[in-house]
Amino acid sequence: MPHLARGRVDDAGRWARAALEAEPEHADALVLLGHVLLRRGDASGAREHAARALRTDVSAPDALRLLAAIKARESLLLGLWFQVSSVLAGLGPSAMLVLLAAYVAPGPAAALTAPPVAALRGGDVHRASCARVT
Repeated sequence: MPHLARGRVDDAGRWARAALEAEPEHADALVLLGHVLLRRGDASGAREHAARALRTDVSAPDALRLLAAIKARESLLLGLWFQVSSVLAGLGPSAMLVLLAAYVAPGPAAALTAPPVAALRGGDVHRASCARVT
């Protein structure tokens, strides 16, 4: 996909079509043509090429990535999730564990929202003192 990575969509499309003429079930060429179609705004054509690539080679990871890119293009929320999960997957499992630990364990921010502090912020000194006792 060097042509596509450089933004030369027409060259990538020509290369993919030439490869498909030589071998109609060439999974990489099907995926490349799917990416070309997606760049041109044809999500249904791109999905069709991804499905053909998966029928040719069920373990083709690029075809699965193309399907994910199509979904990401169609759904803003899913696209955001896909981008974040891709970054986290690239960082490895340790990054996921750190984020999980940060989510589960209350940090300094949790102490700021404790009932006594929240009551003092509102000017309710009596409620703040009762919260500290209980």
